[in-house]
Amino acid sequence: MNRVKRGYYQFAGPISSAALAAALAAGAGTAAFIAFVYANAQAQLAPLESITRWLELAVTPVMALLAAAATGATLHAFKVRSRVAMTLAVLGATAGAIAISWQMLEALHTEQVGVAGVVIDGAWLMLLQASSALIVVAAALAVTNVALDTPLCPYCKSWCARHDRVARIEALPARHARALVEAGDWPSLRRLGRPRGSRYLRFDIAECSVCGQTRALSVTLAGRLGRRTPVVRNLLINGDTRRTIESL
Repeated sequence: MNRVKRGYYQFAGPISSAALAAALAAGAGTAAFIAFVYANAQAQLAPLESITRWLELAVTPVMALLAAAATGATLHAFKVRSRVAMTLAVLGATAGAIAISWQMLEALHTEQVGVAGVVIDGAWLMLLQASSALIVVAAALAVTNVALDTPLCPYCKSWCARHDRVARIEALPARHARALVEAGDWPSLRRLGRPRGSRYLRFDIAECSVCGQTRALSVTLAGRLGRRTPVVRNLLINGDTRRTIESL
């Protein structure tokens, strides 16, 4: 059973060794495939130095992001709901993919396998190091947020589906809006009425489409120029509350 703290869905739970092994294998396999494609592309495009130079810069982030996505997708398929475990697994897979790309680039230059690129040292090395560190962290956070966007239903073990823009009302400061939502003060929220400008509160609901027993509410403060401020994320609600929110 999933743990609930103050009414919020908690992305926590065990991760099996089979799920972890499958996820890391998927990440490593993706990285190896990209490495194979890149090595062949470099051999074919060796005379075009400008293209091979750009490929050298692109291969590390592309390999890392695809390895992270493959790892996260595999853990999602195994119904892993632990944010910490998924983040650490994706971090490991991403770092491993970057290590593979670095070894491959070094081998191609050292052995001169038909590559007309630049030597990886000096400014190029510093650029790769800095970008690699950013990619590892960004990929882990992004993949985890996407994979764990909605709760896993504890009754039927299915991922909930998100229904966007169930309701929209006039904006409130985020702290005030959060207090009203957590207290279930729907009459006060209803009195705000429809949005009268570009700022408004948006209500999204994630619901299990299989058994319908799990629902979670997320509220976002939408502002000018597309700015989005999370107010509430995955607050567990019941069917009556959903119908109330839809009538706001």
